[in-house]
Amino acid sequence: MLVQYGTVVQLYGAQHRFALGVHNPTGPRFTKRTAVIPVGWRGNGPMNTGHIVGNTTMRTEHEPYGYGPATGAFIIGFVVLVIMKSLILGVAALAASTVQAAHWDVEVGKGGQLAFDPPTISGIIEGDTVTYHFFPKNHSVVQSSFQDPCHPLASGFFSGFTPTQDLTDPARTTFTITVNDTKPIWVYCGQTTGNHCQNGMVHAINAPSTGNTFAAFQNLAKVASTSTVPGLNPVGGVRLTTIDVGPNGTLTFFPPNITELVGTQVQWNFNPKNHSVVQSSFQDPCNPLASASNPFSSGFVETSHENSGITFTVTIEDDKPIWFYCAQTTKSHCQSGMVGSINAPATGNTFDAFKDAASKVEHLSTIPLDAPLVGILRANTTIISDFDTNVFDADAFAAGEDGIPPPPPPPPSSTSTASSSTTTAAAAATTTATSIAIHV
Repeated sequence: MLVQYGTVVQLYGAQHRFALGVHNPTGPRFTKRTAVIPVGWRGNGPMNTGHIVGNTTMRTEHEPYGYGPATGAFIIGFVVLVIMKSLILGVAALAASTVQAAHWDVEVGKGGQLAFDPPTISGIIEGDTVTYHFFPKNHSVVQSSFQDPCHPLASGFFSGFTPTQDLTDPARTTFTITVNDTKPIWVYCGQTTGNHCQNGMVHAINAPSTGNTFAAFQNLAKVASTSTVPGLNPVGGVRLTTIDVGPNGTLTFFPPNITELVGTQVQWNFNPKNHSVVQSSFQDPCNPLASASNPFSSGFVETSHENSGITFTVTIEDDKPIWFYCAQTTKSHCQSGMVGSINAPATGNTFDAFKDAASKVEHLSTIPLDAPLVGILRANTTIISDFDTNVFDADAFAAGEDGIPPPPPPPPSSTSTASSSTTTAAAAATTTATSIAIHV
């Protein structure tokens, strides 16, 4: 199947290391790396089979295949979801196509109050997102039912608990849900110390104005005998925490050592000048973890801007310690203390011990040749699937000098009675999905 230049492709997870490519007519088919030309998102499993793990924009008119980026071998049965752009004619259709999902923010426990702020939000429609921001001391977001306010709804969402001590700013960890319909959604904090739910720490989305109102929900919560949570780890939403890379010109990650739940997405935010995030081991702090362990690597990200919008994201898959470093050899970043950890032990192989071990490394740091690996590198909302070397020039990318031109707008239909500008705008705002399986 030929996929047009400029088509957006979403990739479903597979238990493989994989990428999207096309056959290179000058290379041996299916045998070596030269057999393929990378044209899209690179993923490095294990991924969650059947889950969308990224998208990319096609830069070729050729037929795409899944292939193993390490060997060039094609993957049989690799599945992509191709989003075919279509033209919608007419002013009414154009207006409908420009409807955008809204985003809402809710503060949890701000000012030491046992409350959500705002306590209710209305007018939420399908596709809208709600992000919860956590304040001290230790709160959670749990979906319940109107009839049973302080106990979790089966198959409902749960943020996990988010301890924080900062009285001024919210925790770096947030929890975001996507609303699937306009039905009422009932929420509470599952903290039992202080009986948060019974003491009014409840929340509602699209609560009715009569009958099962938010006030009635509050009253039911007040008389609940107990409060529980569905488990330990987040479900039903995106739990995200952030780490700054090289903030204020320092050779550091901030915070350098975090404790987070399984299932949390960790997002590194890049600052000047040229840094990387590479997974290592406690025993060998400044070299990549063995390839058999499928380590993550952002590659080098070169930018001249603070808060550049360049991010690298991985998901915590288990509760084992995760060690990482910057592989920049100029000024020996790893040896100079630019290392970090996730879920490091409090005794024994601690973060401080890891940092000390890195400071004693005498050889130059190394980095995998391919990037990005395992995680997702983004420039704002654009997924950076692959780059020719393991150095991504963010400034050149922003200026359109990366050698990959943006996809052109679709041409106006020859049968269109509307203006070219109208049909082009409609096409940019509207998509139709079709699923294809690619076999070789």
